[in-house]
Amino acid sequence: MSDVPTPPAPPPPPEPPHYGQAYYPPAQPAAPPAHDHASLALGLGLAGLLGSVFCIGPLASPFAIGFGISARRAIRREPGRWGGEGMATAGIVLGIIGVVLLVVIVLIGLGVAVAFMNGTIDTSTSTGVST
Repeated sequence: MSDVPTPPAPPPPPEPPHYGQAYYPPAQPAAPPAHDHASLALGLGLAGLLGSVFCIGPLASPFAIGFGISARRAIRREPGRWGGEGMATAGIVLGIIGVVLLVVIVLIGLGVAVAFMNGTIDTSTSTGVST
C-alpha cells in the first residue's frame, strides 16, 4: 500500500444569483414641506401675471411679493422645517413683473385720459385725430 496523500476537497460551488429580489435603495430623508406662504406667493404671482388684462389680476402682484418675502424669511430661519424657497422666489419675481405691468397699464390709461382732456384725441371725427 502506498502512502499517497488524498487531494483536498474542492471548494463549494458559488451561490446562484437571486433573481427576482427587489432592490430597495437606501432611504433618503424626506424633504421638508413647502411653506404655506411660498405656494400662496406663487399662486398670487401667477394670478397677477396671467390676469393682467383684468383689473383685479395685477392687484394680486403686491401681495405675491409680500407673501414671497415672508416665506423666504421663514424658510431661511428654519431650513430643516420648511422648504419651497424656489416657489417663494418665483412668486416674488412674478409679483414684480405684475407690478411693472400694473404701472405700465396705469400710465397708458393716464396718457389716454390726458389726451382726451387736451383735445388731442377728438371723438367727433371719423379718424379720431384732430387736425
